[in-house]
Amino acid sequence: MRVYAEGAWRRAWVLQRQDWPDGRTAYMLDVLLPSRPPIPGDPHSQDYFVRTYWWGTGSMTPVKRSSS
Repeated sequence: MRVYAEGAWRRAWVLQRQDWPDGRTAYMLDVLLPSRPPIPGDPHSQDYFVRTYWWGTGSMTPVKRSSS
């Protein structure tokens, strides 16, 4: 899955799907984001954050698996 977070499309891993009685679907995702605070001396440091996104808001898109 890819999600739009902090101004960019980012890779995310699905931890849980939540189907609500009103028909909405939410996904709990493990999202790779820049570290806060950044790790000293590593300008590319990243951490995983758990976030929940509603499906259908344009903030998520599936990632196609490669055939190799």
